[in-house]
Amino acid sequence: QRAVFWRKDIRLNEMVINMVDIPIFETHMHYWDVNRFIYPWHQFESGNLNRNCLPKDFKKASKGYDVRKILIVEAGCVLEQVDEEVSWFVQLQKEEPRIAGIITRFDLDKGAAFAADLERAKKNSLICGGRIVLQAFPETDRCIDPDFLKAVRLLRDTGYVLDIGMDYRHNHSL
Repeated sequence: QRAVFWRKDIRLNEMVINMVDIPIFETHMHYWDVNRFIYPWHQFESGNLNRNCLPKDFKKASKGYDVRKILIVEAGCVLEQVDEEVSWFVQLQKEEPRIAGIITRFDLDKGAAFAADLERAKKNSLICGGRIVLQAFPETDRCIDPDFLKAVRLLRDTGYVLDIGMDYRHNHSL
């Protein structure tokens, strides 16, 4: 997890790159609080991710870097808590003013009913897009489901980005 455990020297293809003087826009930062939200993935975690990940952790881990902006990407809480997670991210901006945007979780299985979620999202200027992690679902044809496609079409004129997390099993349906 690059964003959580940064080092001043990152080994890449046997080269050591010193990134201290490069201005950085962190475009994929996850914050999570296991005491506040339910994360289904967390029950399987026993390593370094088995803890909270908060702005203070990132400040410490990125000390010495010129991180100018941060884009928060949802951390996979249960759907019932997505609005609360977004509200929490907005509150975190008071503690971490470099937060420039939020990629929230989009429930694209709602079909046309997803329009109400988009209307709610438009009221929050920090939301710049949404994400769905297809690889978390056993179905491999989810992205060609008619309701999924209706929801995606609703995004067309919003200006929002859509981040789709998938693995090789979903390639056939694109």
